[in-house]
Amino acid sequence: MKIAIVGIGYVGLSNAMLLSQHNEDAEVPHHVFNIGNHKPIALLVFIETLEKALGRLAIKNFLPMQLGDVHTTHADTTQLQEWVEFSPNTPLQEGIEKFVAWYHLRYEPANLNKEAG
Repeated sequence: MKIAIVGIGYVGLSNAMLLSQHNEDAEVPHHVFNIGNHKPIALLVFIETLEKALGRLAIKNFLPMQLGDVHTTHADTTQLQEWVEFSPNTPLQEGIEKFVAWYHLRYEPANLNKEAG
């Protein structure tokens, strides 16, 4: 597994979600929320956690920060908490392990053949 690592800052893990309101006549019938950890995670910690879950080491190609890159980023979940009273709290290791298990189940060749058949 070969990866390019641009800078060694912090990352915020997030997903976007489209949520429909109950009132379709509202001025804004849908709202997009940033769902993720509200605390930055060191990029190298994220990569090491992924390596452990995959059971293999990445071949790391360290590159300098690029123009426009940010050193630290994370998800702002304030609106999510205000609208639906939910705050993501899955620990990094648990989330990565679950993602890797799902990915293997979904995309391993034996499982792809089951879907095609």
